[in-house]
Amino acid sequence: MKTNLKKVVSMLLVLAMVVQTLVDFATGSKVYAAEEKSVTIHYKSEWDGANIFYWNQNGGYNNPVKWPGTAMSSEGDGWYVHTFENTE
Repeated sequence: MKTNLKKVVSMLLVLAMVVQTLVDFATGSKVYAAEEKSVTIHYKSEWDGANIFYWNQNGGYNNPVKWPGTAMSSEGDGWYVHTFENTE
């Protein structure tokens, strides 16, 4: 049930953003947002826990991670999250 609610809320938020974009475009308004330099990964796992394995962060061989990777943080209901700061 929570998954369906998340999907509905997500769709409503996307719809609101699309409508706002169309209104801004039609009226000539401009929206300026702060540039974020982070990337967030969300992952649904059937296992108890999840790791993320990565390399080449920001296009170079930096911050290499050893197998099996970095533990992701639990968001509950089988969802896990990891945010890469200062990453594009």
